[in-house]
Amino acid sequence: KIAHFLILNPQCPRSLITCVEGMTSHLDRLSRGYQRKTFAQDRARSLQAELAELRVEDIFEEGLHEFLSRFIGDMARAGSVIRDCYLNGDVR
Repeated sequence: KIAHFLILNPQCPRSLITCVEGMTSHLDRLSRGYQRKTFAQDRARSLQAELAELRVEDIFEEGLHEFLSRFIGDMARAGSVIRDCYLNGDVR
């Protein structure tokens, strides 16, 4: 129950899925402001879709530590893509 609450519960404002949904929403707003879509949005949507389809059983099957380590890596890569798109000007 704790893993579901902290990872997959969209009603928990600090859950991982809520954070990824917020990131996607902010990137969509930036896209409208810049009037162009970037690879950062695609990456965020991919992470959001993965979490939306995930079940707690899937997390524990992979291993909680392994899942969280992979998620941290995925978020670091997403951060790099966002940096490249918006700070380095590499709009794709």
